[in-house]
Order: sequence, then C-alpha cells, then structure tokens
Amino acid sequence: MSLRIRRGTESDRQSTLFDLGEIVYTTDTKKLYIGDGTTTGGVHVLANSTGNGLAFNSTSQTIGFNLSTLSLSTQITPESYTTTYTSAGSSGTTLKVVSTVGIQAGMTVNGTGFTTQTVAGVVDGVTLTLSAAPGNSPAPVNGETLTFSSTNQYFTSARMLTALNAALTAGTQTGISFNFSGGALSATVASALPSNASGVLTNNGSGTLSWTSLANYALLNSPTFTTPSLGAATATSLSTTQSSFNLLTSTATTVNAFTAATAVNIGSASGVVTFAGDIAIDGSPSADITTTSTTATVFNSTATTLSIGGAATAVGIGASTGTTTVNNALIVTGNLTVNGTTTTVTTETGTSFVASNGLVSTSSYSGSYSDGIIVDYVSGNGRISVGTADGITFYNGTDVARTSLLALTSNGNVTFSGSTLSSTSTTVNAFNSTATTLNIGGAATTLNLGVTGGTTTINGHVSLEGTISTGATGTGAVVFATTPTLNTPSISTGITTSSTTFNLVNATSTTVNFAGAATAVNIGASTGGTNSLGGITTINNVLSLPNALTTSALSINTTALTFNVFNTNATTVNAFGAATTIYEGAAGVVKYVGQSTGNTTLSLLGNGASGTATLTTNVTTGTANVFAGVLGTINIGGTGSTVYHSNISRAGLDIAPANYITVSSSTTYALSTSVTDNILLVTTTALTATLTFPPSPVDGQRVKFSVTTNTVTLALTAGPTLVGTFAGSVTAPTTFTYVYRLSNTTWYRV
Repeated sequence: MSLRIRRGTESDRQSTLFDLGEIVYTTDTKKLYIGDGTTTGGVHVLANSTGNGLAFNSTSQTIGFNLSTLSLSTQITPESYTTTYTSAGSSGTTLKVVSTVGIQAGMTVNGTGFTTQTVAGVVDGVTLTLSAAPGNSPAPVNGETLTFSSTNQYFTSARMLTALNAALTAGTQTGISFNFSGGALSATVASALPSNASGVLTNNGSGTLSWTSLANYALLNSPTFTTPSLGAATATSLSTTQSSFNLLTSTATTVNAFTAATAVNIGSASGVVTFAGDIAIDGSPSADITTTSTTATVFNSTATTLSIGGAATAVGIGASTGTTTVNNALIVTGNLTVNGTTTTVTTETGTSFVASNGLVSTSSYSGSYSDGIIVDYVSGNGRISVGTADGITFYNGTDVARTSLLALTSNGNVTFSGSTLSSTSTTVNAFNSTATTLNIGGAATTLNLGVTGGTTTINGHVSLEGTISTGATGTGAVVFATTPTLNTPSISTGITTSSTTFNLVNATSTTVNFAGAATAVNIGASTGGTNSLGGITTINNVLSLPNALTTSALSINTTALTFNVFNTNATTVNAFGAATTIYEGAAGVVKYVGQSTGNTTLSLLGNGASGTATLTTNVTTGTANVFAGVLGTINIGGTGSTVYHSNISRAGLDIAPANYITVSSSTTYALSTSVTDNILLVTTTALTATLTFPPSPVDGQRVKFSVTTNTVTLALTAGPTLVGTFAGSVTAPTTFTYVYRLSNTTWYRV
C-alpha cells in the first residue's frame, strides 16, 4: 500500500506556506521541499545540505560548485594524453600517431626522439600538424610513446563523488542519511529509530532533518505520512483493539486505496460487507466478480428490479452445459437464438406461443420424433410436420368447442367446412397434371361450369348420361340454341354426315375453337375437285398460325392482288427449310426485305461458323449492282476479316481508317492490329521508337507505318522475323510496308 505526500505544481508551491516538517513534491519540476512554517514555498530538501565546495542556488534550485571553498590542490588534476608515434607518413610538421583522441590544438608534445613542440591542429584520427618540425636529437623512433600536455585543469569523476558525498553527509542526522553514489542521490531511514524519532520529519532550516514527536503538536490536521507508513519500516498491518473502527468517515469525498494491490481482502469469511453507494469495478483488460464457493447468491432479496449488462452487446449466463431457470415471464426485445437441438415446454400454458411479429424458422430439424408438430425450413421450403399417423386440423375459436375449418388427414385427404373455394387469380390450374381420373360433384344435382357468355372447353370425349343444355332445354338429347344440321352424329368416334354439304357452327358464333388438343388436323380431300392439284380448302378470314403449317398440296394460291403472309405478330419466320432452290417474284420484280420504319439485317447462313455463305447472280458478262445509289457508308466484312475481290474500279474517294501514334518519348509503341496504316507523329528529334508488330497476324496481312514529322530512330521488339529491315535513323517523310507470310511466319518488306 502506497502513502502519498502533499503535491502540486511549482507555481502552486511558490504561493503556499507549509507547516513545519510538512513534505511537499512538485509534480512538474519533480523536486522535493520541506515546510518550516515561515518560508513561503518551503525549503528545498538540499538547500542546507551542501559544503566542501558545493553551494545551493536558491534561484535555479540546483547545487553548483563554490570555488571559494573548493580546495583545488586536492580536487583537480592537469590534462594529459599519451599515444604512439608512427614514422610512416610523418614528415616535417606532419606527425602521424596511432590515435588523436583527446589531443587538442595548443597542447605540447614531448618524446625521447625530438624536441618539444606545440600542436597546431588535428587533421584526422591519426594525423596532427605541429607549429615546427621536431628536432632530431636523437631522431624519433617508430613506436615510441609521445606525451601531450595542457595547462587546462579538470575535476575528476572520483573526486566529484567524494566531494558531493562529503557535502551531503553534513545533512545526515539521527534516523536518516543521504548518499551520492554512481551519479544517483538516495536517502535512507534507519530500520530502528530512536524513541524520539516517531513523529514528523522536520527540517531545522540549516540542512538538518530529524524526527519530531507528535506530542510537540497540540493539533495535527490532515497529517501526511511518508515511508515508513505506520509503525516500524517492516510493519505489514494496521490494527486496533476497538470493536468499532472508523477510517476516513468524514470530509474525504474521494479516497484512493490499495491502488497497487493485486489482491484485497475485506471482512471476515462469515460477515457482511455493506456498501452505501454504487460499486464500480474497473479491471483491465476485463473486470471480474468471482467466488470460490460452489453456490453464490447475488441480489436475492429486497431488490425487485434488477438491471444487468445495460450496455453489454454480449451477455453469457451459465456454463455450456447445465440448466438456467427463469422463474418470471421472459421478455426478449431483440432476436432470440436457441442453439440446442430441442426446446421443451413442460407446462400446459407454455404450449401456446404468441408471436406478435410472426414466427420464423430458418433451418431444418434434424432430430427424430413420433408425435407432435414441427415447423422448420429446408431447401427454400417452409415445412409443417406431424407424426406418421397424424393429420393437421385448422380451427377458429380458442376453447374446446372451437370449429374445424380445414382438416388434412394422414393420407393427404382434405376436408373443409366452407362452401366456396376461390382464387384472386384470373387463371387457375386445378388437378392439371398426374391425375388421370377426376371425380367432381359426385352428389351434385346441378353442376355449373363457366360464366354466361364464356367458353367451356372439354378436351377429351364427353359421355352424357343426362341432358346437356346451351341456352335452351330438352330431354334426352343435345339441344342447341339454334337448330343444328346434324345427320346421324356419332359422338364416340366423331361427327359424321351422309350429306354432301354440311354446315358446322355456321351462324351466330363469331369465335369457334376447334380441335384444341389435336396434334394433327386434316381438312379436305387430297384428290378431286375442280383442278388437277386436288380439292380446294377456302379460308375466308385471315389465317393465324401459332404453330407450323404443313401441306401436301403443290401450291398455295390466292386470287387477291395483294397477299400478306405472316405479316403480323410473328417475329421469327422459318420457311423453306428443306428447299435446295427457291424462286421468288416474276421477271423484273422489285423485292423488299424489312420495313422502311426500322433497320433490317439480311444474314446468309453457312454450315456453322467455319462454313461458306455465297451471294451470287447468273449475270456473268453484264452488270450486277450492289447497294446502287447509296451515298452513305457501306461496310463489307468485320474488323479483322479478310475480303477477296478481283479487279475493282472506283469512281469515288479511297477512304480508309488510320492509326495515329504520337511519339513523344523513347519507348515502345504497338502497331495497330485492326487497320493497315499507322502514322507516327514524332513530336521532337533524338527519340527512339521501338515498334511492336501485330502479335497474331493472318496470311497476307499488310502493315504500313509512316514517319511524317521529325527524324526518329526506329527499332523492333524481339519476336517477329523481318526480311528487309527498317531499324535505324529515319528522316520524315518515310513509309514502310510489310506483308506477312503465314507458312514461315515472316514479314516481307514491299
């Protein structure tokens, strides 16, 4: 346990009068003072502890030398250094030695081999210059010892320590001693103090420290204790014989205690420690409250509201195994995560879960069960599961008299108590796959399908055991709103007639849906009729074909002067897929593809990406015009493609793109891989341009590059093989053209 003395800043000390014997420490200048009851700011602890050549400076508050009381004859020594003479390099006023450490200009040098001279200067670590050349009386000998002396005097370290120790000894009194050793000042309190030394440490104003008995003071307010704390220096306890003991129970609002303690024990094992205020536990890096008991009780009585971990972002309660019991209702305002495999509720009221914002399960149940209900989630599906022989029933109401709304049995049958099964969707598919036998309305005496004015489509055969009505009534027959023309109908195998003319739904109906499930529909005879091609099937309206049209007839004709084929809706039209020759239009015909309101692309398909697509004409000696009259841009071939042609006669300009390369520094420049012409724009002279040819050329590819401004030195990057070099200084304007031969991967200059 540490005991602190009075402390403050230097400015505070200078304006404060301290009691006699009161010790004060300045926190900013790190100095120690003792009050004498009369001197404002107190007296520096070393102020009266000097002597034998040392004096205290009251202005700087430091100890310095007092030459008037310092005996120089015993405290100082002349300055002198020795080193070894080196003959190599020594000549005239130049003197070589082993080391010049400590030697200064003005020193005298003596040796057995030459006359005394004065050092003029130090050149380096082994070289000196003298005021005059040394004499040869006799000649200097290599390796002899030279002595360098000075009239300067200095205070030795050993003598400094002796003087300081002697000065500080003057301040030593009974029970306390000062010592200065190794450059460090220390104060020692005797382990066995005399009887009159148990009290306050005081200064008599003349550098003497002593212990003064407390009996000399009628009143001692706010005592400041320093080491030893209470009792002997070896004391380890503060004790009392009183059954009640008050410690710092008044005045002090902030008490710092046990700040260096790593373990603090308060109270007996069976007693009670009471704290009137709050308890703050500030540990580092963590604060812990622990016990060695296997059972601990915390706030188990009186407190009706208990707040724990109000700022905590993670709260751990209990061990990884065991049971945590919450006796009251539990409210969780955040998310609740249960990491166990089973959550068990053992009371009847606990089997009802109220989820105000919904019940969410995001993982699947992997355990086993035989009865009960499980809600889980797996593979994108939410699941409600029950036992193998169980079903699920949905009720309304909350008691035993609640009403069943829908029951799902263990074999998948559904029963519901309502009278309507409806949907908000305009299209509903019911039993539209898998089920091959569908029983509907087995007990119904009236069955209504569809809305009045709508369409009811039955794709399979219809077996009628009663009467079917479509707007009229009848008995034992099929009755239509208008009189049908039916001759011996055979419903089970089709509708047939012996009449040569047969009208089917030929009046009133504006929309007729026919053969909706048919994969093959045959209309008309294949032979006969009024022409040699067979019968004629006339469709008076526009024919809309959502699927393919297949015919065995030789021709599809029309008497109209304008005939539209697939002129609306169809965005992709496949025609003549097996034809090897296709003729379109009469002689002199003008054929248009696409509409003038949008752009049109005419694509000729070949046999895959590497096949051949040919656009040709039977005109061999005449004139074939392609894009005649186009004044804009005509693109033939894509970027990087090869276009083959015979003789070309051009009436307009020859326009080709060029790659402009600005050469502004000596570096590497890549020639274009997509255009032929490369223009080198050299911004200044004395530059070197290293050119990189296209890395993946094709057979016959040409590369042209021209120097148009300033003289430049051209070079080639490593890799391509050239026949006909271009490297070296090139004066503008100069053009180089190369052709690539794939068979030997070589560029030839042309």
